Amino acid sequence: MQRARRKMNSALHIVHEVCDPLTAILTNAEAARRWLSSDAADLDEARQAIERIAADGDRAAAAARRALDVMLQVLRQRRTSASAASPKPGRARKSPAVDIPTAVGANGKAREKTALG
Repeated sequence: MQRARRKMNSALHIVHEVCDPLTAILTNAEAARRWLSSDAADLDEARQAIERIAADGDRAAAAARRALDVMLQVLRQRRTSASAASPKPGRARKSPAVDIPTAVGANGKAREKTALG
């Protein structure tokens, strides 16, 4: 449990890292807008701001992907440890009424498979 908590804290840290490039993106976008809307538009400054926006977007996307990877690892570990745990003696484990995978019915629409078929 503590390992999962550490991984989740790691993921939260990575998500926090996304805020910095997003703030930079907004700042550069506003600067580019000002440079382009003035009477003497400074195209070079606007171009540089747009390049910084693209770089910050890449940085934010990479941080988000890292966060997603960590969160998926935690969920997989929880699923694995939950399925490995055996039910307590005298208690039967309830099976779910609906299985998540879907099937396509004769009418071509997706329908959920039930435990009964």
